[in-house]
Amino acid sequence: NTDTLGNNDHIGFPRELQRFTKVIRIKKGSKIPVSSTKGPFYKFSDPTIQNWINENGNIGFVLEGSSDLVVIDSDSDELTSYIDLKFPPTLTIETGSGGYHYYFRIEGWKTNHSFTKSGSEMGSIRANNWQVLVPPSIHPNGNPYKIFRKNLIKELTLNQMENLVDKFSHSKSIKSQH
Repeated sequence: NTDTLGNNDHIGFPRELQRFTKVIRIKKGSKIPVSSTKGPFYKFSDPTIQNWINENGNIGFVLEGSSDLVVIDSDSDELTSYIDLKFPPTLTIETGSGGYHYYFRIEGWKTNHSFTKSGSEMGSIRANNWQVLVPPSIHPNGNPYKIFRKNLIKELTLNQMENLVDKFSHSKSIKSQH
């Protein structure tokens, strides 16, 4: 099956993401960057990152506005069901909280969104200067981030993404994570 990645991903970090250079150090057992989402940045293979991981530090991946890479972070069954039904199977990380990070390529999408329903967080679209934790990071609750679906990163159209935002229209556009 040429649609999935091999089993030699280095300690759970998705091989497909290793070409990106926006890896940052995250405080151990936390989601908070050691410095900021503005850097310093590393490649996954950088000894600084490998040593950090060996010392049980978490790592994050910063999405940049100049990239076509977008992550949909789902923390609700409703959003997860929509993505699984409407979008192609793509690289998916199971978060420590039991949600999912779906990685997609979308040409021209630069907007971050946060989805809420009745005051509860449903998830978000992370695109511009927003970070996501990646394996082998550990959620503050003690559970690991792990690869759920080893598919290659799929493309979405702007129309597909706009339909997602319209469907969950009680969402709000946000500039940054912080």
